[in-house]
Amino acid sequence: PVYQRGGAIIPQRLRKRRAAMLAIHDPITLVVALDRNNEAVGELYLDDGQTYDYRQKHQFIHR
Repeated sequence: PVYQRGGAIIPQRLRKRRAAMLAIHDPITLVVALDRNNEAVGELYLDDGQTYDYRQKHQFIHR
């Protein structure tokens, strides 16, 4: 069983890889658990996984 709080969204990359950089183009699956109002809220933050450009140049995706 999976225990997930209602209203939470968990992003996952389901393909198993030996190196994180190989997964960079793999699809992201969102596991959504609706709350009592049939709603869920979450944030997704992605960067290149190699550099500190997210910090120094603000190069990232936040949704």
